[in-house]
Amino acid sequence: MISQIFSIVFPILAIVAAGFLYGRKHLPNMEAGNKITIDVLLPALIFDVLSSTSFDLHEYQSLSLAVCIMVLGSAMIAWPVAAIAGFQFKTFLPPMMFNNSANMGIPLAVFTFGDNALPAAVVMFVTMNFLHFSVGIRILNPHASLWSMLRIPMIMSTLAGLSFSIMQWHLPELIMTPIKMLGQISIPLMLF
Repeated sequence: MISQIFSIVFPILAIVAAGFLYGRKHLPNMEAGNKITIDVLLPALIFDVLSSTSFDLHEYQSLSLAVCIMVLGSAMIAWPVAAIAGFQFKTFLPPMMFNNSANMGIPLAVFTFGDNALPAAVVMFVTMNFLHFSVGIRILNPHASLWSMLRIPMIMSTLAGLSFSIMQWHLPELIMTPIKMLGQISIPLMLF
């Protein structure tokens, strides 16, 4: 059992350690890498998974609902705690509601359960993203336009991927291969 846990955790720790050691030696500016990951690589991963012929939207509805219940349930618990403690709602609620389900969640799911877990991890991530960029933004700024959410590449790729899944459209392999390759880069890069 220990060896099984080690075989799951070691690749993650090795990638994190490589990033740490590289960062200590070279002090890279990760801003460009992070922006590419958020704007190109993760959207490619999302579109690839959601538009895949093997992705069945109905299979993941209960998982998406569970994520909604978890996030909104956390808000219902955190709201009175913030009021009693005298914390500002917009400061206290978002960190209590939203976790980083991409950087560790997706790689951990893939290393633990294999590529079969990738759709579930992506569904959790995109559901969290939708809530973060809708409910979370409204907590921070009640006057924020929810239409601005549609300009976020991860949201656009989610909507496109779901549209392809629902309509059972498929891009030619010539186009899907680079999208898949870009998406696969995101998994280790999120740990680096």
